[in-house]
Amino acid sequence: MFSPNCQLMSERITYRPLPTIVFMVFALLTVLTVKVQVSDINRTHQTSDINLIHQTSNTNLTHKDVFIGGKDKPEGYRLFRIPSIVAYEGIVMIFVEGRKNSRKDPGPSDAIDIVYKRSEDGGDTWSSLKVLADGHTSTSVPNARVAYQPTTVMDTKGGRQRIYLFYNRAHLSPFYRYSDDLGLTWSQEVGFLPALINKPPGVKKLTVNLGSGVQMEDGKLVIPTNTILSDDSNTHNRPSVVYSDDHGVTWKYGGHSEAGANEHQLTEVFIDGQSRLYSSSRQDARSVNTRRVNYGKFNHTTEQWDWTDSSNLLNERNTEIMATPVSAAIERYTRAAGCCESTNRLLFVIPQGKNASGQLGRYDLAVYVSTDEGRHFDKPRILHSGQASYSDIANVDGDRFMVAWERGNDGGESAQFVTLTTANRKFLDCYPLSECDLKP
Repeated sequence: MFSPNCQLMSERITYRPLPTIVFMVFALLTVLTVKVQVSDINRTHQTSDINLIHQTSNTNLTHKDVFIGGKDKPEGYRLFRIPSIVAYEGIVMIFVEGRKNSRKDPGPSDAIDIVYKRSEDGGDTWSSLKVLADGHTSTSVPNARVAYQPTTVMDTKGGRQRIYLFYNRAHLSPFYRYSDDLGLTWSQEVGFLPALINKPPGVKKLTVNLGSGVQMEDGKLVIPTNTILSDDSNTHNRPSVVYSDDHGVTWKYGGHSEAGANEHQLTEVFIDGQSRLYSSSRQDARSVNTRRVNYGKFNHTTEQWDWTDSSNLLNERNTEIMATPVSAAIERYTRAAGCCESTNRLLFVIPQGKNASGQLGRYDLAVYVSTDEGRHFDKPRILHSGQASYSDIANVDGDRFMVAWERGNDGGESAQFVTLTTANRKFLDCYPLSECDLKP
């Protein structure tokens, strides 16, 4: 294509004295050399990122390691786990546990922080790691060496942009902090349990669960929690919720379902046009590869959700779901409404449960789609072949969605990195690779 600027540059170069031309050529070569060096550096970094992850020829599926753990602690931590993701208008944040010295789950002597990174370009580049809850040298909370299980929910109603981050501390009440500027600055810690205006009787322990909460269509902010009643053993977990119906001014206990499940994640569904909370839980019995599903209907008299019984097992209706015992992500993807969308869709992400050799474990991260509000899910679409564990989902725009998940390594660890995977509707609709994937 003809460019006036190129023609003017030719004319200016043509009539310059020879020394000037020599200088310009030297400068141009210098610039080209610098550009090549920068390009080489960038390409090396990109190749390193790519080599860490199983490759796919599907351009509608991309991966990027956001947190990198390892024995040499490249980012100051042995391991990163328990991701929670927020995506809003190009800003993406991932919150995780930073486990300082070991792979162990939280205990009173472990050193675990809540850390996060922030992206302002949709996940392409990331800030440095920042500590939000210091769990190993904390002076603000005495004797609290552990901060664990980050859980987020965002209030976007009425022009608000407030992000709530909830987490637990060892032997203490859960806490939360909030940000009104999309994660640039944060409030001080607030003790969560004392803030409940209807603290339930008989509760021996209440902890924040993991993944993400949900803002319902009526504005309620709901986060997943875990309850142990005074009559329960210390391992008899009950999926429960805490919510706010006044944009976080006050928080209320929203009830619990039956015991025997843990690590549940939430979304809102609509049954016969009526709002329900959908809870997907990991079974406590590790030998049982089933997911427990509960539907909660809000009771305006008790101001809590009434839950269905726990016999509603996902695998009895979806025999293709292996349901590795992990925390699995569930998220609203599309909502049938008006001119632009005719189908309700939920996304469910979980490791398939075995690798290509048939070995059972946390392998092969898959995404499933439901078009009947979580009653059934269709075929698995493999996001990554290899070690994979806990995950969380963010719906970006009804086309793209992001999964923050724990990725293992070839050495047998199921979680060393926290990786961001971005996919879109074409990936869902054209899996496996087919003719429609080749269309622009």
